[in-house]
Amino acid sequence: MNKKTIICSICVLFFCSGICFAEPPQIGGFIHTRFSAGSSENDSFAMQRARVKLTGSTDEKTDYTIMLDAEQTPILIDAVLNRKLGKNFNLSVGQFKIPFSAEALVPATKKDLINNYLYIGQMLPPICRDIGIMAKGSLHKEKIEYFFGIFNGNGPNSKNTDDKYLYVARIKANPISFLWAGISYDRASKTAGGVSAIETGMTKYTKNLIQADLEFQKGSAFLKGEYVLGKYNRASAANIKANSLGITSGYFITKQKLSAIVRYEKYDPNTSAKNNKDKIWTTIGLNYVPEKKILLQINYIFKNEAMGNLKDDLFITQLQYCF
Repeated sequence: MNKKTIICSICVLFFCSGICFAEPPQIGGFIHTRFSAGSSENDSFAMQRARVKLTGSTDEKTDYTIMLDAEQTPILIDAVLNRKLGKNFNLSVGQFKIPFSAEALVPATKKDLINNYLYIGQMLPPICRDIGIMAKGSLHKEKIEYFFGIFNGNGPNSKNTDDKYLYVARIKANPISFLWAGISYDRASKTAGGVSAIETGMTKYTKNLIQADLEFQKGSAFLKGEYVLGKYNRASAANIKANSLGITSGYFITKQKLSAIVRYEKYDPNTSAKNNKDKIWTTIGLNYVPEKKILLQINYIFKNEAMGNLKDDLFITQLQYCF
């Protein structure tokens, strides 16, 4: 029995075990409305996200999540079934976020700033999701979390096109109350262009991504750092190395109501070339929560490119409403 047959058999049995005796789901969701203004783009209002989320359980060991977004095409964001198979072992099957990067794994409703780190939109699949199967759990009194997944490697709502898989692993630790640390690894071999922006046009290549993150949180202040290194080994062209460093700090001026955020990030999609794709962005932001369901975010991004004097700083404000 080959690898593909084994994986398909596990997925079929897993889903069949969870569809019986399902209870009515709980329904929630959120909308993100934005206004952006910059010298290199038209000032504009936009609906960034309009998501509906259904969650429920079939029994005490099985739960599911389905998320749709009216602003996405296709509209399916998540469709995942989770099964508890042991005290420290759970299995997830379907479409969901790959376990890579602390920033990418934060829910859209709980982001420090409006945008993710630059590299997330360039080196990871669209909306950070793929279709596959993942083992996860916790160890040492829940101080350590682990994740290991096998995915199609073709992004959300897409089948496997080359009979090869994406492998992703992550470990997160909370050794002391105010410190969290994580490391992630992502590997895939592709015969033709991958789904992330940096892989567009590549053929017959292998990618390896390694990421590390740290977070300190004490009282009303926090400090987060994240670094990623990517290596793309190509059969018929020069290899590429990419890296990114991001640091985010914040302080709650008023507990649970008003916070100030500052971020510095540097993204280089090809360390052997210096051009206007090399970016250094500094973001300052304010988050205000007038009531539990509403979040107002205001960000100003100072953009610096390695070449050129293009003035393209950006102002963004986003209103979030959860229901």
